[in-house]
Amino acid sequence: MLADRMTSEERMKALIEGKEIDRVPVNPFIQSFAAKISGIPFKEFFADPEKCLNVQLLTKELYGHDGGFSFGWTDKGAWEFGGKISYPEPNQLTPPRNVDNPVKTPEDVDRLPDPDPKKAGQFPKMMEFARLLRKKGLPINLYAGSPSTMAASVIGKERMLRWYYKEPEALHKVMRKVTDFILRNTDWFIGEFGAASITANTSVPMETNQLISPRMFREFAFPYICEIHEKLIAKGVKRFFIHLCGDHERNLPFWEDIPITQRSIISIGSEMDIEKTAAFFGEDYIIGGNVPTTLLQIGSF
Repeated sequence: MLADRMTSEERMKALIEGKEIDRVPVNPFIQSFAAKISGIPFKEFFADPEKCLNVQLLTKELYGHDGGFSFGWTDKGAWEFGGKISYPEPNQLTPPRNVDNPVKTPEDVDRLPDPDPKKAGQFPKMMEFARLLRKKGLPINLYAGSPSTMAASVIGKERMLRWYYKEPEALHKVMRKVTDFILRNTDWFIGEFGAASITANTSVPMETNQLISPRMFREFAFPYICEIHEKLIAKGVKRFFIHLCGDHERNLPFWEDIPITQRSIISIGSEMDIEKTAAFFGEDYIIGGNVPTTLLQIGSF
């Protein structure tokens, strides 16, 4: 095995700047794995930002990967808008889960609050985690959606998929609510840390073509993602990390019109062809991902 000639920080900086690097960077998204190998209960990992960061730092030191650090879980929205969550039991290796969606009928939509991210759900702890990163001189990630994923948490995933057909007006109202919440949170983070020093993260699992058609993406997802990206770039955000979770091949033409700064990272799942995706976005963007998780878990190298 060849020894690394760069630190992880040097490698990622050179990658973003388009300079030569010593090897392909590895970002394995192993935050929950860090909790598992450290032995701390998952409830503590997802409730205590300081413990969450400490075990991620130790895991990075142990494995030498190039990934960053994050706090929270993907299923944001229900808790923030008045629903309930359940933390994992001591023997459960899972993130917290929603146990009550605040929206069950179209009439519930008009009763949704406009929550303050400084007080809502997991977002205050996300800020606490970001402040710990800043104290250590580590890069900070900014949650930028997706709105569809947050809306699915507010409504319930199965119900939302039905609403694309049965309640499109109510669904758009929820999309408006969650988009405004995301933008309030981005204003809070940018005010605290400055726009130029953070990376905006957009993950789009609910927009995969395994769940919705390109037509639905154009009507219900595209306008809100565009709005968030446009406003972040106008405020001075320089970098994005986009995760196309699942199969987004038929949605790719719309990404041509979604604002993304150059040298941003586009991560894809194993369902997509990495060469075709790279050819679509072009040389101004960094393409990663595509490795099946089963190969990482049980494959040989």
